[in-house]
Amino acid sequence: MELIKNQILQPPANTTELLNRSSYLEQARNEPLNELVAKVSTLKSQFVELTDIVTYSDGDVAKSSLIFCGPDEIVPMLDTSVELMVEHRKQFEDSYQQELDKTQRDLNRLRLKMKQFDHCGDYDSVETYFTIINGMTTKLKELQKTAGWINQEENQLKYPVTLFPEMAEIGSYIDPYVRLYCSIANWRKCMKRWLDGDFSLLNSEVIENQTDEMSREMFKLQKVFRARCKQQQEGGGGGGGGVAGAGAGGGGMILSRANNDSINQSTAPLRMCHRGLEDVKQFKVN
Repeated sequence: MELIKNQILQPPANTTELLNRSSYLEQARNEPLNELVAKVSTLKSQFVELTDIVTYSDGDVAKSSLIFCGPDEIVPMLDTSVELMVEHRKQFEDSYQQELDKTQRDLNRLRLKMKQFDHCGDYDSVETYFTIINGMTTKLKELQKTAGWINQEENQLKYPVTLFPEMAEIGSYIDPYVRLYCSIANWRKCMKRWLDGDFSLLNSEVIENQTDEMSREMFKLQKVFRARCKQQQEGGGGGGGGVAGAGAGGGGMILSRANNDSINQSTAPLRMCHRGLEDVKQFKVN
């Protein structure tokens, strides 16, 4: 009886617990409750029969009275439990809807913000760009986790599953920028350490490997951004506003009709790739 009372009175912590409890209480209305009533009835008859030969203490009588009256207390509680479970379900449904709406708003904001990096071409502001885009990446991971919870709720509540295609779109769009800003920022740190640090600590093999890796990554990213420029030109795509430090190197993703060198200078990310390669070239000369 105490187990049934606890299942009724204690609020469920989440949707899974709500559904399990609703199922348990529905089952308790039938076989478990009938068994309980039958056992209490048998005990009550035995208790009465033993009064002729047994002297019960006040404690025995009080405890037995609680047991004998238990079914009379439980039955009406089970009747009200349906309303309680409906109220709890409504609370979880409201919480789900609020989280879904917030997630969709946050994704829309990220979709707008991701276009800003099309205009971020100031080489000396790369650390600022990296900080901003790293924050976006962290936010996207949080939203992916929230989306998993939302889908779980939808499955349990028998709702249509929300797909969130924006997440893949945002992740795919910003990934080259993450690579670009991270590579350049790391390269600038290494170059400063090599040029200004203790000469005796330098390792020529490590320097050569990191220099070659920087060159390879810039060439790869050039291909990515040039392909994106071509795709956006053919599709008429454009970017949004700028972010901190973008003004000095802006220009957006508009593909030039000039020669190959001009193309490498025609967009903000391609200018940064070109500048990174020039840095490597100049470093090797020195």
